[in-house]
Amino acid sequence: MRDAVIHPIDVLLKKRDGGELSTAEVEFVVRAVVRNGESKRGTAAGVLRSAQDDGEKQSENITDAQLGAFLMAVFERGLSLRELGFDAGDAVLGGDVRCVGAGDVYAG
Repeated sequence: MRDAVIHPIDVLLKKRDGGELSTAEVEFVVRAVVRNGESKRGTAAGVLRSAQDDGEKQSENITDAQLGAFLMAVFERGLSLRELGFDAGDAVLGGDVRCVGAGDVYAG
């Protein structure tokens, strides 16, 4: 069974209107931004990936304008802890919680 297709404009409008994005929607945006960056840089990984899954890539494209609008919506509305990748259960139960600074990558 194929997963439902997520469209960039739907994610943008949901965040603009104050909705909380699902994990799949957050992953979609991250994947789309990475693919967009790889294709613009022309990296071997980007070229190879686009050749392998061109059909899937079509639904995961995000334009610079859409990304800018999404980031503006995030700036205005913010992101929940869940959208940021933090599990509230970890914080409450004493799990491994890290502070993430500029340039750091949160690996969960």
